[in-house]
Amino acid sequence: MKTDSEFAILPFNTARINDKFLVSTQLGNWSLLNRDDFFRLNSFNFSPGTSLYNRLKKDGVLVTKSNLENIIRDFRSLHRNWFLDPGLHIIVLTSDCNFKCAYCQAKKTLPGRMSKEVAIKILEFIFSCRNPGIMIEFQGGEPLLDKENLKYIIENARRKNKIEKKSLEISVVTNLSLMDDETADLLIRNDVLICTSLDGPEFLHDKSRVFKSGVGTYKSVIAQIKKLQKRYRELNSTRRVGALPTITKFSLPYHKEIVDEYLSLGINGIHLRPLNRIGSADSQWDKVGLTPEEFNDFWARSMDYIIELNKRGVRVSEALSVIALNKILKKRDLCYTDLESPCGGGRTQIDYLFNGDVYTCDEARMLGDKTFKMGNLLKDNFRKIMSSENLFYSCQSSLLELWDYNSAFSPWTGTCPVFNYFEQKNPVAKIAQTAKHKIHNFQFKYLFAKIDRDREALKIFRNWVND
Repeated sequence: MKTDSEFAILPFNTARINDKFLVSTQLGNWSLLNRDDFFRLNSFNFSPGTSLYNRLKKDGVLVTKSNLENIIRDFRSLHRNWFLDPGLHIIVLTSDCNFKCAYCQAKKTLPGRMSKEVAIKILEFIFSCRNPGIMIEFQGGEPLLDKENLKYIIENARRKNKIEKKSLEISVVTNLSLMDDETADLLIRNDVLICTSLDGPEFLHDKSRVFKSGVGTYKSVIAQIKKLQKRYRELNSTRRVGALPTITKFSLPYHKEIVDEYLSLGINGIHLRPLNRIGSADSQWDKVGLTPEEFNDFWARSMDYIIELNKRGVRVSEALSVIALNKILKKRDLCYTDLESPCGGGRTQIDYLFNGDVYTCDEARMLGDKTFKMGNLLKDNFRKIMSSENLFYSCQSSLLELWDYNSAFSPWTGTCPVFNYFEQKNPVAKIAQTAKHKIHNFQFKYLFAKIDRDREALKIFRNWVND
């Protein structure tokens, strides 16, 4: 191409957004066009120098010599996960727990606690990964049931990183009921993010999250959150306790109450996640489960409320939206496993069980079988685990572009081979029938509808991604 008069229109898909047409390329560039411009694009009825040509060039829907380099750079940024070893390392110290949640997804496959040998192997494996940014996350079971190994891994990861000099974050996902001053000191001293589960106000939280005795856990969780928040404020720390709700059938009428509960605790970020059917949730589904359509309606009402709060000056964001908007508005990949194609399981995220088993993701080990097992740290080296056939099969089966090749949202979303396998007994699913596909497509359409018609919402979205 010698001049910008020579151009090519990149292959694109379309979706109706309000009265506009979303045109998106497989490289992740997009434009919202009115009806006339859309039909001119479809019929190639425009030429260099026209307003439509200039817009499509600026948006990267057509490629010329002068914008080719930017398009390539943005594509690499949008798919940063392709060029890195795993960054999120989930460690399951034990499958034991002192709660008995009605919908527990962490299906107990083996009893036991982690040996020091496995802990050492996990640290060796993590720091073998060629990724400048590492997140170590403790899951469960309840990780505070094994404070010895928790302490060992945290302190040795910090010590090892003084040599490796990676950007290292550590988090612990805990029900908080076993938190004591000594453990809190350990976590705060080592700058560990603390995250818990909170389903909303007491009447809602205690419907599903109870101790083994059947007593509700809300009062215990709230007391610990407030105690930790106070300690952070006393230390002049910007850290705050994080929390995650699980949205069940019980949650559906209470979108405002859930958001307000989080804000009352000083938590201004909320990740609205639907209950997944794996684990104990499967046997309780008639009682607690919800359809994708029910969740979508709840999520849209929640987002409307969150946006309205922001317009009134209340700072609060929804986590999935922040991740999606980074992709849409910034061409920036936050390496969130669920919104990657192929799926980030085993590539951006790895899960280590206490017996040394390595799985592609946390959900994979919850299945209770070896379909997505990559190997075992006590028997297999780094190279063998990262070249596991199960990992390759997982990647092949989750190339969304192969199964949903005409979706306008495919450049920014993904599919989950674990849930596909669970729902349809086949990791290569009838994609339009899967719950995640229905939910993610709805969410992207909602965000683009706001971008199109609500200037204040777009300003709020830009603030979220620039935060």
